[in-house]
Amino acid sequence: MRIFKDPETGQVGPPTAENAAILAREAPVEIDRANLPVIKLAQGGIEVLTGQIEDAVVVKIDSRGHRVFTCTTDPKAALKTPAAPAPAPREDR
Repeated sequence: MRIFKDPETGQVGPPTAENAAILAREAPVEIDRANLPVIKLAQGGIEVLTGQIEDAVVVKIDSRGHRVFTCTTDPKAALKTPAAPAPAPREDR
C-alpha cells in the first residue's frame, strides 16, 4: 500500500505523473505460495519461511487457552516475548 503527497499542496492524493511512471516500471513480485517452506514450531504454531512477505502474524496461547494474535515485521522477536496474560474475569454485579 502506498500513499502520495502532492509536492505543491502537501495534500495526500493520487500519484503524480512521475510517481505513476515509477510504479509502472516496478514489476510486482510473484510469490509461489504453494511451495513456501513451512516449519512447525514447538509451541504448536507454524512459520512460513520467505523473504518476500514483509509482515507476519504470530499467534500465541495465553494462560486461559485463548489465542493472542500479533501482527509484526519481526516474528522471531515476537516469539521470544510471552503472550500477554489473560485479563481477570469480569465480576457480575
